[in-house]
Amino acid sequence: MTMRSEVALVDGSALEVGLIGNPAGRTIMLPIAKKSVYGPAAESLKLWGVDPELGEHFIGGLSDAFRVLHFDYEGHLMAYPQPDLLTPDRKRQT
Repeated sequence: MTMRSEVALVDGSALEVGLIGNPAGRTIMLPIAKKSVYGPAAESLKLWGVDPELGEHFIGGLSDAFRVLHFDYEGHLMAYPQPDLLTPDRKRQT
């Protein structure tokens, strides 16, 4: 069973996250978990060799051994761009 929740980020946006898998396993973060696509959009992706359910399959393959915290960070950044934050002058100095 997947637990779903929304996490409030510092920019005021919300990121949907899910947690699934083996509670005895280590928790891993999977920030590349795309939502599955169905119908004509899925058929179009298949023509390009893309699995329209890749995120779901990836999570399922890991969830037997791990507890997987999954979210679509790339999709979130496309919906809520941060052009002023990802610049060379904001590079963290160590």
